[in-house]
Amino acid sequence: MKITDFALIFIGVALPIIIIVYVNVSFTIKAEEQEMYYQKLIDSAIQDATVAMKEVENEDSEIDYGYSGEEDKKVSVNTQVAVDTFFKSFYNNLGIKGNDAAEKYIQLFVPVIAVVDYNGVQISSIENYTKNGVSYLEHKVKPKRYYTISYDIVKDGRFICCSMAGTDKIT
Repeated sequence: MKITDFALIFIGVALPIIIIVYVNVSFTIKAEEQEMYYQKLIDSAIQDATVAMKEVENEDSEIDYGYSGEEDKKVSVNTQVAVDTFFKSFYNNLGIKGNDAAEKYIQLFVPVIAVVDYNGVQISSIENYTKNGVSYLEHKVKPKRYYTISYDIVKDGRFICCSMAGTDKIT
């Protein structure tokens, strides 16, 4: 066999392999670009929600939330504002604002939003509920789950009350 025959065999074997690898690499690059795009949209929505959540200020000087370290600058965390702002920003970034069906569909891809506070965590998750005979499936903020809890028991062994971090005793 001549060297040209070997060259033709090599090209016949190598060319399909090169084409398959090129196609796979191009799909991988496109998927990575798409992932970075969506990550940028999510990061932007999280940043907007964080800013909106911290804008809610407490006028009560008796309550110290521990964020500012100064007595006259109190910041409270409003989880519902954060969740609403996150979704509004996400809808705007995706270009689906005003399309109720698309907005509800996108909510299904965000299973949980957790807002971590200094004394507990609040979670917003998808919940199915009925209002005026119509069934809804959307994010609802659950009550805060505190990090610590202590129980006080009286002498006879009967449970009286408990106290949670950051709150007064509950009977």
